[in-house]
Amino acid sequence: MDLSRPYSFRVNFLNLWLFLWTILFCLGGWPKAWCVSPEEVAPNTIKEYTAQQLGAAEKAFPNDPEVYFIKGYALHRCMKYEEAIDAFKKGLELKPNQADIAQMIAFIFAYIAKYEEAVEWYKKTAAIDPAAERANERLGLALVKLNRMDEAAKAFEAEIRYHPEDASSHFYLAERYFEAGRVKEASAQAELAMKYDPVVPEPYYLMAKILRKDGNAKGADAALKTFQEKKKEEEKIVEQTPKTDDVKQTKLSAAQLHIELGAIYYRQKRDQEAEAHFLKALYFDPKSEAARYNLATLYQETRQTPKAESFYPELMAMNDKNPR
Repeated sequence: MDLSRPYSFRVNFLNLWLFLWTILFCLGGWPKAWCVSPEEVAPNTIKEYTAQQLGAAEKAFPNDPEVYFIKGYALHRCMKYEEAIDAFKKGLELKPNQADIAQMIAFIFAYIAKYEEAVEWYKKTAAIDPAAERANERLGLALVKLNRMDEAAKAFEAEIRYHPEDASSHFYLAERYFEAGRVKEASAQAELAMKYDPVVPEPYYLMAKILRKDGNAKGADAALKTFQEKKKEEEKIVEQTPKTDDVKQTKLSAAQLHIELGAIYYRQKRDQEAEAHFLKALYFDPKSEAARYNLATLYQETRQTPKAESFYPELMAMNDKNPR
């Protein structure tokens, strides 16, 4: 997360010395509110913890739209979807025309199967930023759910105009063309989907259907075989992907919350509270690159140079490609 004043929100091993430093501060100097123990945040308490932290920020900065945007993202992570939408909308009242927030509202509506509302908000997103990534594609998917297929095809076409190498939009458009009897156009779009993302299996299955309809049984069998091979590869990758347990996910959620809240306090020049939030983020997620970078920036700006310098070797070791 890039940290600068004025700050615009959009937008993970803790060294032994830092851990001891945090504990020492908690034992001797920091207000108790900033000191954390592992028991304070658990899967069954993360919602209450999130509400408490957000409530303090909202009370401190009631007219800051970023507080409500952060609240929306945090409530979404807690699966409190309707409340998240309300928070995003309140933020938009204070700071309108934010394409990423409008798209997030649309995304949540689609997730909870309110497709009419999702269509409305995806259209609002496109009105703010016609090139907003995935907005037209997701609009098309919501329209498919509403059986508005011609409109869906136009939405996928719009996504491709702005993002011509978007493999998934080519695939979705190929499906629409195939169902509409536009076989040659469907074939061309399926080939583009395979070109831009050769790993995904589904375009090969669609191509098998296209070739069979076109009378090319041999080509259809070959495409179907490729689909089956790629599907097995995909399933193998899914099986080998480590699952994040609930406790770890809870800690990551808490860390992200504190990174976001720290950025708010930083932007308001309340550096002690910002520092405490970033250190709490590191407590919950000792691998957090964002928390380290934000602390280094804060220390550098407040002329705490030794503290700032201590973070940069870690950051370079974690991500030596980052030009910052």
